[in-house]
Amino acid sequence: MERLATIVDAKMRAVSAHGNTVDSLRVAVLAALNIADELCCARDRSDNLAGSLQNSQQSLRSRAGDLSHLLDELLEDRKVG
Repeated sequence: MERLATIVDAKMRAVSAHGNTVDSLRVAVLAALNIADELCCARDRSDNLAGSLQNSQQSLRSRAGDLSHLLDELLEDRKVG
């Protein structure tokens, strides 16, 4: 909880330092919007990484299947030949 309070406090101080407002409610709302934006961006990055990971896993499974099939063919050829 202290960690979150520190993050909120830092955001509020940053908003206050960059703006002309001294209204604490306005500063709190702007800080909350900033934190929400960071959360949305982090979720988007996470979703993109998860999609990339899933694509990579599917590609690896497909490649492993192809290699397994080739190995089976080679071993079959050696039995016959």
